[in-house]
Amino acid sequence: AAFVVEHFLSSTAGADEIMPTSYPIPSPLRRVLNEDIVNLNDNPEQPHWSDQMFTPLFGTPKLFLPSEATIPSITKHIHKKNRKRQRTNLKLTVAYRGLDFCGWEDQRHELYRGNDNRKDDKSAKGGGDESGADNNSHILPSVQGTLVDILDLVLGKNESIGPATATHAIPPYNVKETISQSTQKEMKQNTKQRSKPNSKPIEIKVAGRTDAGVSAIAQICRIRTWRALDDVENYVKDLVNEEATNSRGGGLRIRNVECVGDDFHPTFGASCRAYAYLVDLEEEEEDANDDYCGEDEEYRQSRRPSISSHLVPKLDLMLRTLEGKELDYIALSYGKVKSQTTLCTLHRGRAEIVEWAGNDGNSTPTEKKRAICIELVGDRFLRRMVRILVSTALREANRDDAGCHDALLNILSTKDRTCRAKAAPPDG
Repeated sequence: AAFVVEHFLSSTAGADEIMPTSYPIPSPLRRVLNEDIVNLNDNPEQPHWSDQMFTPLFGTPKLFLPSEATIPSITKHIHKKNRKRQRTNLKLTVAYRGLDFCGWEDQRHELYRGNDNRKDDKSAKGGGDESGADNNSHILPSVQGTLVDILDLVLGKNESIGPATATHAIPPYNVKETISQSTQKEMKQNTKQRSKPNSKPIEIKVAGRTDAGVSAIAQICRIRTWRALDDVENYVKDLVNEEATNSRGGGLRIRNVECVGDDFHPTFGASCRAYAYLVDLEEEEEDANDDYCGEDEEYRQSRRPSISSHLVPKLDLMLRTLEGKELDYIALSYGKVKSQTTLCTLHRGRAEIVEWAGNDGNSTPTEKKRAICIELVGDRFLRRMVRILVSTALREANRDDAGCHDALLNILSTKDRTCRAKAAPPDG
């Protein structure tokens, strides 16, 4: 998982889309054919529209035809207002290393509201830090907060000032060199306005929030600005990538920026979301299990379940039984339910063996790094649902029960959270 994330954070991973027609860089993973899984499928050669969602990882599906079923769309009727001022809407494709952040969401809500009666003032400690931890040395920023800190000075608006115009001829490695003096003065006035209560920074909408430690290779978000910038797509991309690389550890990278219409909304306009969870294979565990066959049952139960290739057919069968069904996933979620419903539809649930196709700089070409890849595509996901689903599926696949393919369905039917396993680690 770490190799895959670094692949998309590297400068060689050029601009690309979620589902490009021709992928510009080598795909980091390749699928390993598993005869046991193929035999379970009635028509293994038939492509599925959800294959497209994993194009960044595996490349364009060879069997996919444009005439086949495609990703479901959502039709929305949006009232477009006539505006005298021109607003620019930017769609950002973002990759980030989850371990560098406390999650997606900016944690400085109370500061933006200007609430001085906070019982807990931790979020205001440590300068611009956001997580509100007791020890400032361990505070991690959020992805959203990092983007706000970088872009708000340039793209933020102030209604009393009006739109500003700026041009640049070189990549904005130094913002002051690329923006006119009049615009700099307005930015300083904006900064003073931000210090006043109820002054909010630039707003960033996202397709789906991620928890602390969870990485992304193609997170979709949207920002809006009233400022008129020449070649704004490259401007924003170069600004964020240069700042993230030089000053913020290189754990964040914008892969693509494009202008979109006013009706584009990454949250409400997303018909599905895709996750891939990678678990390194431990093939040596298969032989090790044979050595302990004479041990008592209590010892065997205390040992951590093995992660080996023999689990993949069981995992794949369990996950496939969930596909295409609208089910209540409350049993495989965490925390207080804040959404109107806990019903979710899993469009794709697969498990397969993949191997690293890139170059990590350490392994020789003969070394094959392999992992179990659990692919999930759904219309929506509850809090920690992906990680709890993965860990529970692994636990059930390690059982000796013959009818384990219905194990996840049976757990969901109970609506009892005590039946599920503890959430899997966020970084794979």
